[in-house]
Amino acid sequence: MWVVGGGLLGLEAANALKEAGLKTHVVEFAPQLMAVQVDVGGGRLLRSKIEALGVQVHTQKATQVIEKGETVATKCVLPMAPFLETDMILFSAGIRPQDVLAREFDIAIGERGGIKVNNLLSNQCRGYLRYW
Repeated sequence: MWVVGGGLLGLEAANALKEAGLKTHVVEFAPQLMAVQVDVGGGRLLRSKIEALGVQVHTQKATQVIEKGETVATKCVLPMAPFLETDMILFSAGIRPQDVLAREFDIAIGERGGIKVNNLLSNQCRGYLRYW
């Protein structure tokens, strides 16, 4: 079982699959698990805890190819690593805000990107996005 994405939801899914008795791998593009939420030290600790559960973790890896497997349904190919054949792949890859247009019009941007909003989800940008 391959879980693509080492964020909170991917890790939750990986744990559930492991508890269901499946050999589970997590593949994360970033250098650590939950890279947006925790610092480097937290990422190291989190990885050790996840691996202690019996889930194999592959960081700084991007799935290059998913193709028909030789002995099972699919084969995942990672850079600098042998391929892994699996019957199931679960994608739990996050998203990044596309805020280029907002930046061009000087709309306030949040710390991690995206349009900054208040607790009422109002962007306070003088009505530019009123009908959007």
